[in-house]
Amino acid sequence: MIKEGYIRVSSADRILRQAFAGVGLEGFSTHSFRRTALTRMHNAGVPTKHIQRISGHRTLAALIGDN
Repeated sequence: MIKEGYIRVSSADRILRQAFAGVGLEGFSTHSFRRTALTRMHNAGVPTKHIQRISGHRTLAALIGDN
């Protein structure tokens, strides 16, 4: 549902999943795009601490998946 120019995460996720299902793709979500964005930042040389702050991970271990 769009309200005041914003879309809820749950709505964006549902819309995206429906679009992927419509073209026969499964296993994608808004989190897939989040992971891709963080990976691209890393590959572009953005410092890990900046990526951590941008992504909202409290620890570096959580960011790299060692939790």
